[in-house]
Amino acid sequence: MIIGSLTANEIGIIKTKLQYSNTDSDFSDFVRDAENAFSREHTQWIAKTEDSVSPHIP
Repeated sequence: MIIGSLTANEIGIIKTKLQYSNTDSDFSDFVRDAENAFSREHTQWIAKTEDSVSPHIP
């Protein structure tokens, strides 16, 4: 699954940022980036789910 792979890769990249979060500002950036990544994944999942459930009208 391409979407899952992209998200897993992005989360891996974001996860490494936590190691370098030495200030409150750095940590805030990490949390924002992580929340945005999971939000995008959720949005993509909803869109995919709706596509598979929606009737296709010719």
